[in-house]
Amino acid sequence: MDLLTEMQRAIARQAEAANIMSVYPAAIHLRFLQTLTKVSAVKNSTMILPLPIDLLTAFLQDKEEE
Repeated sequence: MDLLTEMQRAIARQAEAANIMSVYPAAIHLRFLQTLTKVSAVKNSTMILPLPIDLLTAFLQDKEEE
């Protein structure tokens, strides 16, 4: 197979995955956790995890009320 055909198949698979994740929002979180598991198994290193901005704003609002 040539490169163009392989790229078209890869794009189709990515589009299918995006459609599934848009229907099931929890799927992106599960995929994130799978990625963390793989990364931590390969190399013991420090990971910085993103926090949802909603969490941070809740803490900031509580602090302002005090």
